[in-house]
Amino acid sequence: MLKIAHRGHSSLYGDNNMLSFQKAYEDGFDVIEMDIQLTANKEIVVFHDLFVDDILIRNMVTQDVAKHGVLLLKEVFEEFRYANVILYLDLKGSVEVAKQLVFLLQSIKYPLDKIWVASLNKNHLYVLMCSPIKVTMGFITANSFYDCEYEQLLQDIDFIVCDISILNTSVVKNMKDLKKGIFVYTANTKQHIQYIKKFDVDGIISNILF
Repeated sequence: MLKIAHRGHSSLYGDNNMLSFQKAYEDGFDVIEMDIQLTANKEIVVFHDLFVDDILIRNMVTQDVAKHGVLLLKEVFEEFRYANVILYLDLKGSVEVAKQLVFLLQSIKYPLDKIWVASLNKNHLYVLMCSPIKVTMGFITANSFYDCEYEQLLQDIDFIVCDISILNTSVVKNMKDLKKGIFVYTANTKQHIQYIKKFDVDGIISNILF
């Protein structure tokens, strides 16, 4: 069962910062999850929320976000290029972020076998599907679906990331039958970890090490 660090080793070192990512790697997480979105000048930054100090990230430029200590994705790539860890990118915002991600991955030639891309927005994933690069892709959801919907929903998608609130044996069975990975978010406590481990899932997205 993969240990996936939610925004880094966030319970101890905070969200989406380089120290938190470094500590997640050093402490033995298998995968480091992070949120990415675009600035006004189309720089990909690592940040979850829409706003910094009441200003939309998408209305800021690189110099603005740097003043607030917001990481650039390319800085994270530079740090982890040679590390034996998977970077899981949770795409936020407009479809343009997916297009810029394709461009960045092509230009810096980051090892694609160490990249996962996932989103709540399937339009992000369609951009990746139609691009010349091939990365492992996931669909994030807190919604329940009819059993018959999953095959079409996950066509050309490698895994599903489901909220702990919708986790049940039926969802897990559907994923196993379709040969899709299944990961669960977000574990904030030991009780969450113990509960999720009762199911045959492939990994847990967690703020704490387990």
